[in-house]
Amino acid sequence: MKFYELHAHLNGVLEPEDVVFLAQNLGLVLNESEIGSLRIDKPVDNYTDYFIPWRVLRKLPANKENHSEIWDRAISRLASSGVTYAELRFSASTLARCADVSLDKAVGWIEDAVAASSNKHSVSCFAIISVNRAETEHEYLDALWSALQGQKLESIVGVDLTGDESEPVPASASKFYRRCSDRLGLGVSLHAGELGCMKNIRWAIEACGAQRIGHGLAAAKSMEVMNLIRDRGCCVECCLTSNMLSSVAKDPQDHPLRKMLLAGCEVVVCTDNPGLHGVQIGKEYAIVEELLKEWGIEPSSLADPAKHVFGGG
Repeated sequence: MKFYELHAHLNGVLEPEDVVFLAQNLGLVLNESEIGSLRIDKPVDNYTDYFIPWRVLRKLPANKENHSEIWDRAISRLASSGVTYAELRFSASTLARCADVSLDKAVGWIEDAVAASSNKHSVSCFAIISVNRAETEHEYLDALWSALQGQKLESIVGVDLTGDESEPVPASASKFYRRCSDRLGLGVSLHAGELGCMKNIRWAIEACGAQRIGHGLAAAKSMEVMNLIRDRGCCVECCLTSNMLSSVAKDPQDHPLRKMLLAGCEVVVCTDNPGLHGVQIGKEYAIVEELLKEWGIEPSSLADPAKHVFGGG
């Protein structure tokens, strides 16, 4: 069976053995605790603990070769799980800091690595550039805008917003996303409403022009917000296993997916961090479809991901 993956983070696609190999390339020897942190298959005690693996993962793209190897191994993992189209999220600023290169060079490395690995593994894979909420100051967004303008943008197809949703974002940040969409033709898919903030979903759609919403759990608290998602033709990227393991959702029976589907929202199945969870896209679909069966909802109620891609599907 062939699958589309519209919401997965590059480092989160890596299996633990990939991370150990990539660390060894840099002369890093991971201890038992660090290796153990690379698999989350039970709900964490709190949302913050979910990001412990990134203490190791953010060290990996320390040079161009290792960065390219990350993409190669991630796309190979996707190919082996039946994925034929994917959009993987990655932070250009993380790469620039880790490898000590300019933001322009980091964006160029991403373009090149995605193209090379996609061709090698026969997967139509593209990159979405993530911006952390802590990076939304005017100076950084201008630098990223400049870096994106300097590329052909053949492999980079979208921009994202990640991070702690309680952290305020300057109103001017919406202009960056609008410019990326209107002037560069990039898709806009923002993490919003993962931790219960309905206003973030509304801001993402109305101010930033988001075509897709990452997680969007808070939408189920408001029929008005769900109607906004539906009426704007916006798509929600549902990552059910990730929501359970990160403890932002406690009981699959109460997952907001049910209310969103019944409200007529377009929802696609995604994995978020399949290597970290040990749950690939095929298994994720099986989990979701079993839940839909229990709810009396037809699997056909799920949106066709091919309708919502940012790259050439």
